[in-house]
Formats: sequence, structure tokens, C-alpha cells
Amino acid sequence: MRLMNKKILKVLVFISFFITSANLFSSEKNIEKKDYTQVLTKELDELKKENNELKEIIEKYRIELKEEIKENREITKNNLEFYDKIIELFKTLGSGIGTLIAVLFGANIIKNHFDKKEIEKIINGFKDQILEKAKEDIFTLLNNELKTSTDKIEKDNLRNSFYVEMLSIYNIQDLQIKTSKLIKLLNDPKYRILTEIRALGYVNLGVIYQQINKVEEAIKYYERAIELNSKESIIYYNMGTAYQKITRLEEAMKCYEKAVELNPKESMAYYGIGTGFHYKNNQKEAIKYYEKAIKLNPKESIIYYGLGQAYQEMNNLKEAKYYFEKSIELNSTNENSLCALGILYQSQKNFENAKIYFKKTLELNSKNEIALHNLGVILQQENKPEEAKIYYCNILEINPKNENILYALGLLYHTQNKFEEAIKYYEKVLELNSKNEIVLENIGLIYKLKNNVKKAKYYFENLLKINPKNESVIYNLALICQQENNLAKAKEYFKVLIKNNPKNDIFLHNLGLIYQQENRLEEAEIYFKKAITENLDEGLYYYNLSMVYLKQNKLEEAEICLKKMIEIDPENKLNYCGLGIFYEQQNKLKEAEDYYKKSINTEIGLYNLGLFYYKCSRLDEAEICLKNVIKLNQTNEKYYYLLGLIFNSKKDFYKAIEYFKKAVIFFPDSIENIKNCYKSLGKTDEEIENIITLENLKKL
Repeated sequence: MRLMNKKILKVLVFISFFITSANLFSSEKNIEKKDYTQVLTKELDELKKENNELKEIIEKYRIELKEEIKENREITKNNLEFYDKIIELFKTLGSGIGTLIAVLFGANIIKNHFDKKEIEKIINGFKDQILEKAKEDIFTLLNNELKTSTDKIEKDNLRNSFYVEMLSIYNIQDLQIKTSKLIKLLNDPKYRILTEIRALGYVNLGVIYQQINKVEEAIKYYERAIELNSKESIIYYNMGTAYQKITRLEEAMKCYEKAVELNPKESMAYYGIGTGFHYKNNQKEAIKYYEKAIKLNPKESIIYYGLGQAYQEMNNLKEAKYYFEKSIELNSTNENSLCALGILYQSQKNFENAKIYFKKTLELNSKNEIALHNLGVILQQENKPEEAKIYYCNILEINPKNENILYALGLLYHTQNKFEEAIKYYEKVLELNSKNEIVLENIGLIYKLKNNVKKAKYYFENLLKINPKNESVIYNLALICQQENNLAKAKEYFKVLIKNNPKNDIFLHNLGLIYQQENRLEEAEIYFKKAITENLDEGLYYYNLSMVYLKQNKLEEAEICLKKMIEIDPENKLNYCGLGIFYEQQNKLKEAEDYYKKSINTEIGLYNLGLFYYKCSRLDEAEICLKNVIKLNQTNEKYYYLLGLIFNSKKDFYKAIEYFKKAVIFFPDSIENIKNCYKSLGKTDEEIENIITLENLKKL
């Protein structure tokens, strides 16, 4: 009977633990956010099942107790009957008893000390002694039962009181007040004996802090729960999710493994181990543990989601799609699986299906940043920038410090050539992460496009301090130095690039251009030929090599290069410009003009035709060409300088001065040209110097 009482007590403790778990942690069984109502319904169904099992145990106990009491009654009845029969036997046998006793104890002893009445008295005394002993055992048993029942009632009342207080705390909306009251309740001395329930209370505190991203605090409460109850697997599982959230994977794995050790049927612990391997990029091991979790819990949606992720990482999109769809089939409100399926379709360029699943995700959670972001990306790819902006801005309302979205908006404005807006968002990214290489480079490129060389260099040089091996930045700095006519520094940068990447045709070609600018034609020829060796189909390389040959008076080689260039790309009008230069140098002006005209839809072709007309003193035609080329590119001072020369030749000195002023930075002799124009207009030397000083032309 006492063994049965211990069993009942164990069942009651289990039920108390289960009720607590259901009330406090049904939404935290796994840290993934689930629909609370669905989980609660599931837990209540399980609770009903456990209650039915308890009823069966109690009924079994009642029957066993009844049988045991009946058995005790039979024993007592049999004993009493036995004692009565013994007495009757003594009475009936009479002398026979005396003879038996005489044989056993000796005739004289019996004769001297016992007679029939004395024997009857002894037997009756023995009978009374047995009955007293039986009564004593029964009373002891009843007292123990009463004490056990009383202790149980007191503990039940204490537990009920604890539940009432806890439920009142959970109705509090203010998180700070809620947590402080819960901590006070868990530390109340009168509830100290409720160790298992208090342990679950600390788990719940951990979950609350984990949800508000105070993970270190959460871990402290999980550790406190373990101090009270080190045998409960759910505590270790939740602590594992906390460690995983702060990427302390080794501690997380140990927690999950401990949960499995305590409860080999804890499916979510196997899922946790799987996610650990997933983050370690060991997808095969991850899949193994996900499959173990599914065997134990084949209807848990989140496990199929994990399995789908593992297959997606392995680029097995067919299996990934199957498991995401299975996850959604089990739980149509699993936003993680819906979003993951959207990403899968997006990776396959199936934008329509991707948008469907992202929008389904947002129907469940309008603040899902991944879905909002990817919808923005798709719309941007579909050339719908204004719609994309709406999704990006929605994310910033949720999280104003989302670095990825600030960058996405900057890039969107960048591609629209809205540089001021782009820089505004890029700078916000740098406020959050001053070492973001992509953003630093993009800002540098914007300033380079705006011809703000100083600021461009500032961003590129800062980026180079962060990453001295960034080829793109070194390349852009080399081009800026080349543009500034700082050829020595430009060469230094290109030599670094070529040392790291000796077969890069672009780097080789650009170094050739620098040598060409320095009129070091042999070195230029070497590097142009190296560039052509690495890329036989780039016409520009043949063009620049032909220019070197022309300067070296290697006319045959130059003509071969120019014709090869046209052969490679007959549609590229720039190629015809090269032949125009070639024929001009041979004084074949008609052929030269014909080829220049074939290239006038290019900036270089239009400039060279204008230069050709200027040399031929066809100034009106030259003016038209140069004004048109400036429409194409307003930043190249060479074009303004030539236009100044054209107007100077036309004796339109005011116009000439206007264009020379725009070319002062890269063509310092423009100042002399300006002075000569003013002299032609009748200005004295003193007046001219005052004008030059007043307009700061020398400083420029």
C-alpha cells in the first residue's frame, strides 16, 4: 500500500510539472514563434490524456486497496477461527493435550504448573495480544495515510496559491513590472519547497529575456532553473537555443546533448543539434539529426523547415522545396517556411512565385524584414524602383538601423544617378559600420563620377587603410592619379596590381597607356602586346598599340592593328577613328575625314573629327563638333581647351577666354592664352594681371 502511495505521489508531481509546462511554456517548446492557440490546444489535449491515465491509476489503486483490506480481514478472520479451534481442540482432547504437553515438556512440569483453565487463559491472552497488535498496525497505517494526505493537501494548496499569483503576473502587460514580480514570486520563502515548479518559472523568465534579446540574462535564469531541477530536458534545450542565438555553438551543442541524455525522446533537442551542425556548415550531420527529430515527432513543422534549409545549402533545391512544402502542409502559419520557399523561387528567378510566398509571409507577420527586403530586391530587378522603395522604407520604420536596407536604398538611388540621395543613405550605413568596404567604395565612385577628385581619393584611401589588398580601390586610385597627371604614383599602383595579378589584361593595358603618355613607346608597346596576349578580342588594345606604331613610324604594323580592330568589332564606330588618325598622319585627308565621320557617334570620334577640322582651318565645322562632344561629356577639360583655341582662331576672344578658363586646371598654358586674348582686346598688362589675380586663375 505504501508503494502505491509513492507511485500516486510521483504521478501527481508529474501532472503538476506538466500543467506548469503547459501554462508557462507551451509557446516556448521551441524558440521559434508558434501560434499560441494551436500550441495550447495541443497541450490541453495531452493534459486530458494524462488525466485519463491518472483516473485509471487511481481506480486501479482503489481496487488494489479494497483487495488488500479484504485480504487483511480474511487473515484476521482466519487467525481468530484458528485460535478458537485450538481452544476447542484443547477442550476436546483434554487428557490427550496433557499427554502431548507431558511428552513435550515433561509430565511433572505440566502437573505442577498447568491445568486446563490455565492453558485456556494463556491461549486467550495470546489471542488478545494478536488482536492488539493488528489494531496497532491498522491505526499506524491509518495515521500514516492521514499524514500523507494532509501533507499532499497542504502542498496542493501551496501549489494552487503559487499558480494564482503566477497567472495574475502573466496578465501584466508592462514587461519590466512583470519580470520583477515574477522574480519576487520565485524567491518567496513560503514557496521554497516547490522546486520543480519554481525551476519552470525560471525557465519562463529566461524565455522572456531571450525574446527581448537579453540573451546573457536569459542564460542566468536557465542556470538557476538547473540548480533547482537538473533532470528536466526542456531547460537544457532552451538554454541551448540561447547560446545558439549569440553564436556560442559549442555551449549550445552541449546543452542539446544533455537534453537528449535526460530524455532520448526529446525531438526538439535533436532539432537543436541539427541547427548547430547547420551553422557549422556540416549539412550532412545536420540532416542526420533532423531526421532523428522527425522520427520522434513527425508532425513538427519547424523540423521540416530545418531539413529544407540544409538541403538548400547543399543546392539540392528539389529536396529543399519538398521539405519546405511539407512544413507548410503541417503548419500553414509557419512564416519561416513560407519565406524560405520564397527565397528558393527567387534564387531560381521565378519572381512571381517568390512574390506570392513573400506576401503570404507578410500576411502572417507584416514586420518580417526578410520578406520585405526580398520583395524590394525583386521589384528593383523588375525595374520598379519606386515600389521597391516602399518595402525598404517599411523596414526602416521597423528597424531604422538596418544596415542592409540603408545600403539597398543607397544603391537604388545610386543606380538612378541620384547621387545626393545615395550618399545620404551610404553615410548612414557608415555611421553604423565605418568599415563597410562596399559603401566606402561606392561613395568614392560617386565623387569620381562627379569629378570631385579630392573627395574620391579621401574615401578610396580610407578604404585602402582597411583593406590594403582591395584591387578595385587600388585600380581607381591609379586612374585618379593618371587623370591628375601624377603618372609616377599611377604607375606605382598599377605595378602593385600586376604583381598580384600578372595576367590581368586591363591592368597591363593601363600601364601601357601611362608609358604612352610619358612617350616611352617601347615600354608602352610591351604592355599593350601583353594585354593583347591575355585578351585577343579587345579592339581598344589594338587601337592603342597602333597609335604607338604611328609614333614610331611603323605604318604597316599600325594599319594591321587598326584593320584587326575593325575585324573584331565592325559595329564599333570608335575603331574607324583609329584609321582616320592613321590616314591623317599620312596626309591622306580625304580618307581620314571619311573614317572620322564613321566614328562621330562616339565621344573620341567626334573630338578627333573636330580636331581634324581645326587643323584644316575648317573652324565652323570644328566648333560644331566640339560643342556636340561637350554635350556628351562636360568634365573633360581637353574639349574646352580645344574650343578655346577654335574661338581664338576665329578672333572671338571673349568666347575663347570663357572656354580657356574652364581648362585651366589640366592645361596651365590656358592662362597664357587668356592673357593673349585680353591683349588682343586692348587690355594693358597691368589690367590683365589684375583680372588674373581677381579671378584666382593662377591658384586654379
